[in-house]
Amino acid sequence: MQGIIAIVDGDFCYAESLAHYINMVQRLPYQVFAYRDMEDYKKQTLKYDVELCILNLQIYKENKIDSPKMILITEDRYIESEGFEDIKIIYKYISADQIIREILEYYKNLPKQNELRAVAAQKTTIGIYSPVHRCGKTEAAFAISMILRDRARTLLISLDEYQGLLSTELQQINYDLSDVLYAYKQGGFSFSKVSAAVFANQDIEMIPPARYAEDIAQFQMEELKELLEHIVVDSDYRYVIIDFGCMGKAAVELLELCDRIYMPCLMDDSSFRRVDEFLSYVSQTGREGLSERMIRCELNYAADSYIRDRIASIKYSPIGDYWREVLLKEEA
Repeated sequence: MQGIIAIVDGDFCYAESLAHYINMVQRLPYQVFAYRDMEDYKKQTLKYDVELCILNLQIYKENKIDSPKMILITEDRYIESEGFEDIKIIYKYISADQIIREILEYYKNLPKQNELRAVAAQKTTIGIYSPVHRCGKTEAAFAISMILRDRARTLLISLDEYQGLLSTELQQINYDLSDVLYAYKQGGFSFSKVSAAVFANQDIEMIPPARYAEDIAQFQMEELKELLEHIVVDSDYRYVIIDFGCMGKAAVELLELCDRIYMPCLMDDSSFRRVDEFLSYVSQTGREGLSERMIRCELNYAADSYIRDRIASIKYSPIGDYWREVLLKEEA
């Protein structure tokens, strides 16, 4: 039988909208269907194999359902865990992307292999972002990309306004992020066109910054988010690193795409205050789940001291050593 994901919620508009979005972005390997109650669910799913049921907590209590493939959703942000120790419960009004992430995180920890668990374990998206300027974000992005490339295929996407460290190497390139954005706007997007814009040498694979900053500015955040999702899902890269450059608070919506976000920070009071203010903003906008994925990294090196010769030197410099240690700590 065909495997599906079911969403059962008394607010059918909510269930239908969530199902439509998950189907549209195609980040999960199953079709998602919405149902308004258990009677509707039982009647309509006879011909399907339900791989996962996303069920409203109140409906669960009323029907006393016993299923190993279940995530509960609730309107109560602070639900007591007593009696639900073995069941994953999530707040239903987080973003749809966060719900997708919660589903994949849930399946990562299951011992039995299936398509959802395979997808969950297959890709990792890492963001490099900081509200602090000139703190080594670009150096961090390069170091992490080079280190992870030794493990598996890794793509760096730069949303910065400048070519910076690679300005010499990129002088001869014909494609960059501007071409990817243009193809997407024209409706002719495919990963083959993305591949054409990838700069590659023995050290790194990356989509260079857009040659015109206005190209990014013309995109709505939702459009840019959708494009980045397509690149992550449709490509064969195991790791995708996104350097958010000097994006301000507007980057928050794009940060939702990332499994974890490294936030370089200089070791001074001004930097600490900027980071604290940004984290407060994230919390105030109802994105507590995003805060949990942000990792503040207080730098103990001066980036400019190690990049005078060539970009490849970063990997085995104190910069590379620092980020290699951070990666090992997070994956321990």
